[in-house]
Amino acid sequence: MSKLEILMPENYFYETELVVRFADVANAAVLGTNVSHMVFDTYLSFVNEAFDLFLESYGFSKFDIAGANLIIPNCQSVYLGELNPHDKVKIEVCPTNFEEKACDIFFKMSKNGNTVANIKLGIIFYDYANHRTLKVPEKFLELFKR
Repeated sequence: MSKLEILMPENYFYETELVVRFADVANAAVLGTNVSHMVFDTYLSFVNEAFDLFLESYGFSKFDIAGANLIIPNCQSVYLGELNPHDKVKIEVCPTNFEEKACDIFFKMSKNGNTVANIKLGIIFYDYANHRTLKVPEKFLELFKR
């Protein structure tokens, strides 16, 4: 299997902390030992929560980013470490790589200063009422384009 690498930004616009719950982990018996840790789909649930919190902190939502909706056509993730119940996970968020109608949103997840996952979402700005793509909203660009 080839190794996926995500070139992460150095600076982030937002960070939040979430706590891993027992409901967030998978349990298994491995070689006679009980193991429980967060699995990949739960990492994406944490990213989804952090994305909502990030947007809300700037007065947006997934349904209204300065008048636009969004589509998430792709996701890349690199799992780098284990998360267990009660772990505090810092999630940093950075929109970048702006194009005319799209951008990437990066999420760096860490525990105790160690990165446990890097995730990149591709997003396209969209008008669901008229079924057409939109340019990246100016307000969004002004806040995040460097």
